[in-house]
Amino acid sequence: MRASKFKRILAFILAVILILGNSGVTSLAATGGMHGDNRGDGIRSSGGGSGGKSNYIVTVLASGGGWKISFLRMERGVYRPDENEPDERPVYDASTGITPISVNGDTLPPGYQSEDGRYGIAPIYFLDNSWNYDREFIVNSDLTVSRDYVSNAITGKRISESDVQKAATKVGATDKDIPTAIWQAFGEQTNILGDTIAANEFLKMVPAENADEAQLKRNEDIINTFVQLMLDKYKENPAIVQEILRVKESETETYAILMEPVVALSVLDGGKGKAAYITPAVWAMRTYGLSPKQYTSYPNFSKMMKVAKNNKVDSAFYDGTGTHFHGLYSNEWEGYTGVIGKALGGTNLSSVSFPFEKRESAFSRMIFTGWVRRADGSIDNAKPEDYKLGFGLIHMEDYAYAEVTPITPTNSMTTSTTMTILGQKSGLTKYQCWISNHWRC
Repeated sequence: MRASKFKRILAFILAVILILGNSGVTSLAATGGMHGDNRGDGIRSSGGGSGGKSNYIVTVLASGGGWKISFLRMERGVYRPDENEPDERPVYDASTGITPISVNGDTLPPGYQSEDGRYGIAPIYFLDNSWNYDREFIVNSDLTVSRDYVSNAITGKRISESDVQKAATKVGATDKDIPTAIWQAFGEQTNILGDTIAANEFLKMVPAENADEAQLKRNEDIINTFVQLMLDKYKENPAIVQEILRVKESETETYAILMEPVVALSVLDGGKGKAAYITPAVWAMRTYGLSPKQYTSYPNFSKMMKVAKNNKVDSAFYDGTGTHFHGLYSNEWEGYTGVIGKALGGTNLSSVSFPFEKRESAFSRMIFTGWVRRADGSIDNAKPEDYKLGFGLIHMEDYAYAEVTPITPTNSMTTSTTMTILGQKSGLTKYQCWISNHWRC
């Protein structure tokens, strides 16, 4: 007991040292001006189901993967409610909130406009060049979870470096390094189980309350570039395009960019292994038989696993993938960790001093660091120990809010025209920040 207590104290001291030393291990150092910490630790390809021969039906490929980016809408103020309103809790609160997911398809999910921040639409992909396939296990727009991979799920939705450059030009990005920064943050970090650097090391986004006008403009340009990429890739899908533009122009709604890690799997099909992609969220729904509504209703990963782990609906799907996704469980910390064990090419529990010292599991590859309410009533950034795993956000309420100019016949004649000039509709020079339910700066 004494040894265990000493180890916990030592772990705390180490964590404080790492924060003060700006080591990048913690969410404070790694995220900067974005609410998703995607620093990751690479695993060796020689272990277990990590790319070698296997008797499992489904295994994790050690190379490849990437990022799935989508558009989340919600009412203004629900992301970071007024701290002086104790009954109002952030929509992604660690104890009472929800967990967002992306949804594929050309139509809006049922109840989409009444569900604050639950379903991300218009997913686009930054993926590896190792597996030139468009197969993915997905959540469909009718909110069914695909039991088998969908062969054309990604077709036409991959993002190239030139796509980013064109989108940044269309929105009038001022800083010329923005396309390069976005590409370095996501396009060049698609080996999802390898070493990854926190995206904001490249993006250099700054929270609105700490930003000057130039930084606000950079924030907005980055967000608008992501939105423009979605509009470009979904230009043949009017329901998606119109919804994005409607929310962007709304005075009562806001939006966020949802970021999810994507893992490459090998799926035995007709005696032959075929590569297919999957997000940690879809893996959990597919493995534990959860509906999208059930999965998103869990406030954090830990609570989801306590209920779901004993309800595997497909052991064959789980057996070759489980630890790679959820990590090893620690009896000492009474929760899952970011390590997967030496046998799978990762790190053993005995080698780490706190649960997410190493970030090897798929769920720990993106950790939400946005707003949650603490027991004392304060609004605070989520920490890894809050177990908001598997997603991150770039939210307009934190980083920039350009003056909303409704589309009128005088500034845009058609929807297609608007798609090419996002962020340039009125030659904006004034920026507004939505902070704690008030317009500021």
